[in-house]
Amino acid sequence: MRFYQNLTGIILFSGILLFAGVSSACGNVRPVTTEAKIGKIVTDELDKQVKAQMPVINSFGFDFPEVVPGDNATLKWNVKQAEVVKIDNGVGEVEASGSRLLIPSADTTYTLTASNKYGSVTGVAQIKLTDNVSPPLIIFTVSTTSIKSGQTALLVWEVFRAREITIDNGTKVVLIKESKGTASVQPAVTTTYKLKAANGPAVSTKSVTIEVTQAGN
Repeated sequence: MRFYQNLTGIILFSGILLFAGVSSACGNVRPVTTEAKIGKIVTDELDKQVKAQMPVINSFGFDFPEVVPGDNATLKWNVKQAEVVKIDNGVGEVEASGSRLLIPSADTTYTLTASNKYGSVTGVAQIKLTDNVSPPLIIFTVSTTSIKSGQTALLVWEVFRAREITIDNGTKVVLIKESKGTASVQPAVTTTYKLKAANGPAVSTKSVTIEVTQAGN
């Protein structure tokens, strides 16, 4: 960081023009920028540089903001430029990015505090207990509903508000880890695929059927 006056009467602070002198025929220098303006420019520049070095909370919250009593919820966070990150209500000091599985006993507000030598910032995340959770919302489609034996079809899904997702083809149940995805299938016979999504006691289902005809038919 530089702060100096050169021979032509120009004062620079971190490369910013603060004071300019205009020479007259007699060689005098007439100030263009007042001291008050210079002070404001310096203050604004310092504030800008400090803010740029402050911790930043990219995200902080629960995967599900409402759960039934006794159920768990995952608290997730992502912070940058922090030397220390702490979460209250028993969580304690944590890494800059991570998650914690919690079983709340009551409606609770968690506060994350991220700090470094330039200052600290805070964020809050709330979890509520309820006996009436919303059922999952399911979007479940297939690229084609009719194929010939040996061909494939693509299952496509996107599920909201689900804690557990499975797809059942009548003979096997597969646990789905991602709420949004695709799967290529090659049924030998006409098959119905049933997607089931659960949010605690609330359950939603949706099915798609792929009709298989033998080659040459």
